[in-house]
Amino acid sequence: MAQSNKRYVCNLIGLSLVILQLSYCSAISQDGRILLQIKERDWIDSHGALSNWNDSQSDPCAWNGVSCDSAFSVTQINLTNTLISGNLTSAICSLPNLTSFIIQGNSFNGPFPSALLQCKLLQRLDLSYNSFHGSLPDTIHELSELRVLNLVGNAFSGAIPPAFGLLPKIEALFFHENSLSSKIPAFLGNLTTLTNFSIGDNPLQPGEVPSELGNLRRLQQLWVYNCTLVGKIPDFFGNLTEIVYLDMSKNRLSGEIPTSITGLSKMTVLLLWQNSLSGKIPAKIGELSSLSILDLSDNQLSGEIPEGIANLANLDTLHLMQNQLTGPIPAGLDQLGFLTRLKLFNNSLTGLLPQNLGTNSDIFIIDIVGNSFEGPLPKNLCSRGTLYGLAILSNRFNGSLPSSLNDCKSLQYALLNDNRLSGEVPEGLWGSPSIIELKLQNNEFEGPIPAAIGQAKNLTSLNIGGNRFGGHIPETLGSLPVLTSIDLSNNDLEGRIPVELGSLKLSEFNVSNNDLSGPVPDALNKLAFNMSFGGNPKLCGGGALKFPPFVAGASGGKSIQCSMEAKLSGLDATHLPSSKTMEEQIIGKSFRDTIVSDVVQVAREAKFNLVSVSSSSCHGRDEG
Repeated sequence: MAQSNKRYVCNLIGLSLVILQLSYCSAISQDGRILLQIKERDWIDSHGALSNWNDSQSDPCAWNGVSCDSAFSVTQINLTNTLISGNLTSAICSLPNLTSFIIQGNSFNGPFPSALLQCKLLQRLDLSYNSFHGSLPDTIHELSELRVLNLVGNAFSGAIPPAFGLLPKIEALFFHENSLSSKIPAFLGNLTTLTNFSIGDNPLQPGEVPSELGNLRRLQQLWVYNCTLVGKIPDFFGNLTEIVYLDMSKNRLSGEIPTSITGLSKMTVLLLWQNSLSGKIPAKIGELSSLSILDLSDNQLSGEIPEGIANLANLDTLHLMQNQLTGPIPAGLDQLGFLTRLKLFNNSLTGLLPQNLGTNSDIFIIDIVGNSFEGPLPKNLCSRGTLYGLAILSNRFNGSLPSSLNDCKSLQYALLNDNRLSGEVPEGLWGSPSIIELKLQNNEFEGPIPAAIGQAKNLTSLNIGGNRFGGHIPETLGSLPVLTSIDLSNNDLEGRIPVELGSLKLSEFNVSNNDLSGPVPDALNKLAFNMSFGGNPKLCGGGALKFPPFVAGASGGKSIQCSMEAKLSGLDATHLPSSKTMEEQIIGKSFRDTIVSDVVQVAREAKFNLVSVSSSSCHGRDEG
């Protein structure tokens, strides 16, 4: 009897567990059924991102883009970059514990999906990079639990409704890359919980930064670039002591940079480029001890670069180009251990380039074009093997090129023209397999062009005009597969023009004012190059440019002589443009196109990774 009772109790316990398990599975299936209905009725999944959303997998927590809490209830849907389209209906809000809905980078369109305002527990809503348009909802405050709202990269227009100033728990609010108008509303100053705010790249009406934003004492990141801000940078920024990232670039801001901004000891990125700021750079700028990126370029700043900049131990990027700065580069800048990007072009700076530049940091880009620097180049510019672009044209540098350039495999752009540099060019620079543009014109270089130049397989542009190079043009120059521009003019080159050059697809070619002789290769003897040969009276070959004819020598045509020595008719060297005129002292276009925005791009791509929202506020990893 006792054994029978024991068996009965065991069976009862087992049955209870089964019932409990079935009940538990039923709860999960309910969330799954809701999601399946949405998939089948409302969404178009043309790329199969939701292929495992099906009846055979009864646990929705295992479906793509779905996350659950410890009770296996769906709390987050993250369908980033899945190319889904369709309708967003209130069915989503039937998920009783949904706190995060992310559809970044999809193909949804139409007006703001107001049905989502019924999801009262939402803490994170990300509709970025879709095709939504029209006005923003004036009842957004109904989502009273909202911490993160990301509307970036759509076509929302009109004003920001006052309801956006009534979000009591909002921490991150992203509006940039839309078509919003009006001004930055003052009521946003009510959002005292806000840590991250962006409204850049919107065609706002011209307006000043509202003083109410000074109430946002928790603000860590502020992106108000390219949104038609006018007036001065307010002093209240000095009170926003939690600021880490500040981008006010591409506006119409004027006046001086306020000294108060130098008290923001946590700031790592300061971008004020392309405004109309004037006056001196604050002397206390060196007190921004955390600063990594400083870009004050394209303004009207004057005076000297403050010595304190050399105290910024974490500085990676210094962009001060296109201002009216004078004086030397601060002593000690070359001691900074993290400096990789230095752009000071188009100022009136003078003195020596710091002689340890490249020794203590992995320098990547140096662009100091259009100043009055002088003296020798630092010896160790490429000693760490990281130098990608060296643009020093239109200065007064002298002496020979540093030996570190002989084995600089990282260097792709060497724009060294219009200085007073002399000596021979290191053979390793001529033949570098990485070099794309090599511009040495209008210096005092000498020596031959080595055959090693045939190893420069990525070279697209070679300009060595206006120097003292001698010897023969190497045949290997004609083996470079992507070379399209050659200027060897105004040197002491002799001998024939290699026939191999005719195989190149040249858009620019100039060998004028040398001592070249013999027949011009047929492939180069064409009207497109009618200004390319003047000042070489020993050239011949007839053809389209009507050179004097040539006659073969006695040894089976291997020796070739011109029948006369005469200048090309109508191509007198005195009428040829100089190499410097042809360049117009303009920096290599592809170099600037490649790197002019590199820092801004890197900073803006990384900015959402800096967003800090507590895990208790939003379940799962913050995708920003």
